[in-house]
Amino acid sequence: MNNRLYKLILASVIGSASGASVYAAYSSVLGELPVYDYLFFPSLFAAVSVSVPLVFRSKAPVAGNFVTGLLSGLVYGLISPLFPLFAALITGASIGGGLAKRGEKPGAALEMVVMILKGAFWLPVAIFLGGSVIALSGLTGSSPMLLWLLWGGCLGLGLGIILVPVFGRSEGISEIQGSDDIGVFKIETSQIRNDLRSLESNYDL
Repeated sequence: MNNRLYKLILASVIGSASGASVYAAYSSVLGELPVYDYLFFPSLFAAVSVSVPLVFRSKAPVAGNFVTGLLSGLVYGLISPLFPLFAALITGASIGGGLAKRGEKPGAALEMVVMILKGAFWLPVAIFLGGSVIALSGLTGSSPMLLWLLWGGCLGLGLGIILVPVFGRSEGISEIQGSDDIGVFKIETSQIRNDLRSLESNYDL
């Protein structure tokens, strides 16, 4: 439990750093250009999607997660001005499915479904929380850097919650299923061995 809490805190810190760094880079380079509005969210989502999974998985696919975050941020940036909740739902489901582990092991499809559902629920919560924090901070006249630092922290926390294993193990559902299959195989092997020994003893008699 403490390890999970530590990872979630670290995910939030990484998200904050991503939000602040992306804002600093874009405000200094592209701040006055129209393209700023179209590239900011893709860059922010890509940065968080690449960095946060590394906290939970030692072999996270960097290139795949980058593309997932980039496309999800693009969708969010285009749709959110008109349909904020729908944009958050679509973006969350996209990120959840994109960050799910690929493979042909038993349970891989179930893991993807769970990740999509978690993303569709938790990312809108994180975005709403970030928006609320920004609204409250804006009332006090806080700097834009601080606002995006807070929003990025909420985004990182949301991705962290999405990546927390449902069954309490970092290997994922597919590998847990594989471990269960091995356990069943061992039990069946032991039963067969006992039956053979019983048959051998009866034969000796």
